[in-house]
Amino acid sequence: MKRFPVVLVTTGEPCASRLIHSLLRWNADSVNVILVCNGCAEERLREFGALLRPEDRMVILPENRGGAGGFRAGMQAALESCPPDSFLWLLDDDAEIDADTLPNLFKRIRELETQGIKWGAVGSLIRSREDPGSVAEAGASFSFFRGAFRANFRGRRMEEIVPGVLECEYCPAASLMTTLARVREIGLFADVFLHFDDVEWCWRLRHAGWRVFCATDSVILHPTNRSKPATWVRYYDAANLVWFCRKVRPWVLPWILFLQLFRGGYFSLHGMHRTARLYRMGIRDGLRGEKRKVPGELEAEGFVDPPADFWKGDRIALSVTGKHAEKGRELLGRSRVVYLKGACWRRCLTGLRVQLLSLFSPGRSFIMDDAFRTKLILPVWGKKTDYYNAELDKLVRK
Repeated sequence: MKRFPVVLVTTGEPCASRLIHSLLRWNADSVNVILVCNGCAEERLREFGALLRPEDRMVILPENRGGAGGFRAGMQAALESCPPDSFLWLLDDDAEIDADTLPNLFKRIRELETQGIKWGAVGSLIRSREDPGSVAEAGASFSFFRGAFRANFRGRRMEEIVPGVLECEYCPAASLMTTLARVREIGLFADVFLHFDDVEWCWRLRHAGWRVFCATDSVILHPTNRSKPATWVRYYDAANLVWFCRKVRPWVLPWILFLQLFRGGYFSLHGMHRTARLYRMGIRDGLRGEKRKVPGELEAEGFVDPPADFWKGDRIALSVTGKHAEKGRELLGRSRVVYLKGACWRRCLTGLRVQLLSLFSPGRSFIMDDAFRTKLILPVWGKKTDYYNAELDKLVRK
């Protein structure tokens, strides 16, 4: 097989060096690396240069243009320097591949071609880095009613997954195989900084008559939202959702706008006014088009290390994650931890119980999981509410 380009996008994180090392260890004879450096420091550029071979290429962007801007630059470089019939593999720099990731991608592509199926892109199954035994995503679809993604097999154990191909609406660019011919036909990723760039591109691909699949035995390890603080990223969640729906389903846009306003209002009720403002800014910019603000222009609640006495005093812990509930019970006692789990109606009843606790104990402080705010629960009107991200072990400063 002729060598083909693999595009990696990085801001200079050490994980990029590990991924390059893995690629050259297992796939050196198959790939030419195109490393897109998104505003990397000079020291990191020298380190990357020492890792790459003469036939590889480094594209240096003077500032961080996000994942979308990085993949755009990498795709363009591949179009200019590689044979027009080449494959093209897109990879996140924080993805971890193994020796079978690429061979199994090609195995499933050959099966699709043997069956005469008009494939446009094939992605890898994503294992959760936080829980390596479970599936984070095996391709996904988008629900316009919920304004959210539906990831295939999310939460399923890896041993339950049958090797093969699964048709889907899109596969994330964390590991996505296509061809330069497809890119030439439908264009580059949209310039939306990050989020929805791969979703919108796969929509264009499917709209042009190509099909999208996930190869369930081509596996990468990738961090999920459980270990990423949702701060300024919420701006892109809102802006790019509005932009995407305005482009592909304009008749559902009023409903999408309502959902985003509701989410922003919900954060405002919990005292997260900066996050609520990000939603409002996102709605405005999503309606305007593809131009996006950059992280430095976005102000959000910050994450800091909890103080030493964080768990002390007259406090009640509210938890939606098992890790937080376990820690709270250990430090506060079982009677002072409210574990929010189960169906929505059960969580709402628990939320009402918490309201009564706060009304009759106004001097108490409440510690809430960061994930608590994503559930449909009323805010707590206690003396003070601390938001704690149990996965990151960080306190959210309002």
